[in-house]
Amino acid sequence: MIEQSRRFVCVRVDYDKDEETSKKYGVHVIPDVRFARSNGDEIAAMEDPDPGALAAQMKKVADEYKE
Repeated sequence: MIEQSRRFVCVRVDYDKDEETSKKYGVHVIPDVRFARSNGDEIAAMEDPDPGALAAQMKKVADEYKE
């Protein structure tokens, strides 16, 4: 998973302090992982992901959505 994570820019959003972003992406469960293009368009979402599922989703997104 570490190798896959190098293909992404991680942005952490404080659910309680940034309500606008939380609402924009429909976050209602923590932890919540969102994959988005550089313009903010959402590609995929995962609520409370386990490490194996997260690694698989990261690979899928990286392979399918190259900019």
